Amino acid sequence: MDEKLAYSIGLIGGDGSLISSDKESSLHIVDRSYKFHKDVIAPLFAEIFETEPKISKMKTRAGRITYRSRIRDKEIVRYYLQFLPAENKTFVMKTPTEIMSGGKGVKASYVRGWMDAEGSVTVTKTIRKNKTYTYPKVTFHVANRAIRNELACILREFGIHFTIWDYKNMRGFQIVGKHTKKYFELIGFSHPEKLLE
Repeated sequence: MDEKLAYSIGLIGGDGSLISSDKESSLHIVDRSYKFHKDVIAPLFAEIFETEPKISKMKTRAGRITYRSRIRDKEIVRYYLQFLPAENKTFVMKTPTEIMSGGKGVKASYVRGWMDAEGSVTVTKTIRKNKTYTYPKVTFHVANRAIRNELACILREFGIHFTIWDYKNMRGFQIVGKHTKKYFELIGFSHPEKLLE
């Protein structure tokens, strides 16, 4: 398993979809950052498959502007269907065995793909009597318990400290304070809006 492919599987697992029918074969990735599509997603697929996705502006049901990268290619879709379910992906996807048995670079890339899709970074201020502490917090949440647990397993393998949580139908984890340093060193983000300066 190649690191770039592992990243793309995580990214599609989070923010993507595959359509495979008699009428259409296509891969879609949706994210509100045009820069992410242009600087990360398009070059990624150009390198893996020598095909650049078409980037288009769309409106969400809530009326917000977002962007979609789309590739219409039966062979590429068929290739990803080895690793990702075409239907009900949100609940039934599991991490491919090729990734779980891969090296650290493959696992880090896969987690980074998921984090670029479903993770976030915030800076939380804690105010005490004599001092204000500022530190980052990395969070992740999805509806799929298996994916959350598999990513948590990889984080443990990397020695990254985190806490997990379940709330209603969502599953997540968070990495707080000094522990985020190791996360950024070993995994990090590629999404331009999630990079810490």
